[in-house]
Amino acid sequence: MMVSILMPAYNAQKYVQKAVRSILEQSHRQIELLICDDYSTDNTLNIVKKIHDDRVTVYNNQLNLGYLKTCNFLFEKAKGDFISFQDADDWSHPERLDKQLNEFKKNPSLGICGTFAYYYDKTGINLIKEKRIQVSNASIKEGILTENQFCGASIMIRKKVLDEIGPYSLYYDRIGNEDYEWSARIVERFEAKNIPEFLYFVRQSPRSVSRRIRSEKQLISDGITQEVIKLRRTQNIDLLDVQNKEQLHRLEHELLQSFIEDPSSRYIKAADKSWYNRDLVEYHRNTILALFSNPIKFRNWKYWIKSVLRIVVTGVGGTIK
Repeated sequence: MMVSILMPAYNAQKYVQKAVRSILEQSHRQIELLICDDYSTDNTLNIVKKIHDDRVTVYNNQLNLGYLKTCNFLFEKAKGDFISFQDADDWSHPERLDKQLNEFKKNPSLGICGTFAYYYDKTGINLIKEKRIQVSNASIKEGILTENQFCGASIMIRKKVLDEIGPYSLYYDRIGNEDYEWSARIVERFEAKNIPEFLYFVRQSPRSVSRRIRSEKQLISDGITQEVIKLRRTQNIDLLDVQNKEQLHRLEHELLQSFIEDPSSRYIKAADKSWYNRDLVEYHRNTILALFSNPIKFRNWKYWIKSVLRIVVTGVGGTIK
């Protein structure tokens, strides 16, 4: 069984060799690794071009398209019976693909399979956190209404699932959560499972482009996704369809309204995301901005005091555990 592994890569010269090696050294050998350099400004493209393995195909964008559009391009190129991912700064357990394929062999109705994941700091040495998600089909279907039930890059799907579901929705371009909405779409039509083993390893670099907050829409993309999933399941309404464009805009306005009524809530939301991304500097900066924008709100003082205590414990450049 052929597995296509998609690897978008942007300015990953320090890590891409380890990411590639972790795929080429998989116990399952029948693979194609599709790498697309997203107009890197470092040496990433030259590094991947020097890889001598017939299973590797390298593409390069002529301008920076971002993760979502680069993945969608690679979806079109995939020829395997199954499709999986490998981020260019992460790495995989050598038996990850074999163990996932084994689940598909056991269950012909299975459409999507993920794994647990360990998260490390940028050195790839210090463990930050573990991602344990729901395992069974029933619990994934229930849990995905309120939270993404997959470590996105650990996912494997059948090719026929992609043919039916389609690629990532362009609505999520540059705002994140494309994998959350996409996996939920799959779960609605196919059986799902997560292998309760740590088979994927994430290198969490706080300052990476993918984690940088560039717009308020990024701060509400998770809320939008949860409403999209809920309406699709309960009322058979897909907010991402063109005909529901106005309804989607009303939802955006509603979620953004809280930032207008209380600007400090924007900074608190950004602080929460910075904390999740293990970026202590941005976390502390946003708690200060929240406090200054609304100093009479107790919540803002609580966040600021907590951020000060965390800096005292870890240091400004410390690793958040």
